[in-house]
Amino acid sequence: MKLRNLFLLTASLAVAGLAHAEKIHQQLEGEAAFSGDGKNAVEVKKVETKEVGGDTVARVTGGMSQWGYVNYWLGIPTPAGSAIIRLRILPSEEPTARYALYVGKKGPIAIPMPDDAKAGEFVDVDVPIEMEDEWNAIVLKKTTKDDLPGPWIDSIKVLLAD
Repeated sequence: MKLRNLFLLTASLAVAGLAHAEKIHQQLEGEAAFSGDGKNAVEVKKVETKEVGGDTVARVTGGMSQWGYVNYWLGIPTPAGSAIIRLRILPSEEPTARYALYVGKKGPIAIPMPDDAKAGEFVDVDVPIEMEDEWNAIVLKKTTKDDLPGPWIDSIKVLLAD
């Protein structure tokens, strides 16, 4: 009888795990950033791009001042509640400035780089968000005084529980 209960418990947990799957609510490319005055950040040279293996990655240039920022506007508002912002980042061997996310009235929210991230290999960085109201923008703000560029970003996804 104990083996049967263990099997049922294991099966229930597996089904619960599947029910907690995530879906992409919206995705933006790294170069989709806007400057604070609403202009395309690439065109006004606040963001630079490069091609890496068929992907375009983008980063905020080293000329960004501390507390300077770029915006990522979401065409579809994200509903209140839990979400995950997933940044697909390409680490490099060169040093980068620290940046934080601001979403609605929340921020700064640190961007945690995984310890095992390797230069030249894409890594997904998940930032959980809990919001009381719907939201439609992600602000990427520089938190350091240096003249270093930001990290290379391939894409930004907003994930919701399925």
